[in-house]
Amino acid sequence: MNVLLVFPSILGEERYGKLSRGGSYLPPLGIGYIAAMLESRGHNVKIIDGSIEPLTKEALSTIIEKEKIDTVGITALTPSFYRALDCARIVKEINPNIITIFGGPHPTALSIDTIKENVVDFVACGEGEYTMSELLDTIENKTSFSSIDGILYKENGNIKVNKPRKRIAN
Repeated sequence: MNVLLVFPSILGEERYGKLSRGGSYLPPLGIGYIAAMLESRGHNVKIIDGSIEPLTKEALSTIIEKEKIDTVGITALTPSFYRALDCARIVKEINPNIITIFGGPHPTALSIDTIKENVVDFVACGEGEYTMSELLDTIENKTSFSSIDGILYKENGNIKVNKPRKRIAN
């Protein structure tokens, strides 16, 4: 699958490109780990870090069309949750068939509230490396989501909550 992983800016678009006042920048490592896992399993992955790249409709549309994106995974911290939803809305405007997956601290803590959002197709709770890999394989193979630990999804208008995924041991 062709996957886009997005880390929305906490600072907001008005601060785009102005990451710190003399401090250093730490890239979003979580989506880096997920990208490495997905690539090792044969998926094509692109990352947009909203802290250094704009998340405009034009920017998202360009990468979605150029890379033929099937699925967008969005990391959401509580301060960036509404920007994450805005990003998902833009993705669905560009192509309503693109699958959106939310992960990160906010969706993990408030998973039911997150999955209720109409632009969210799946929520991956906790550590996402194995969860995302299994979820993408299941989407690709068109099999049941019921056996994937650590996800919430919608089925026939109902919210389904699978059992939690165990933490990665090492």
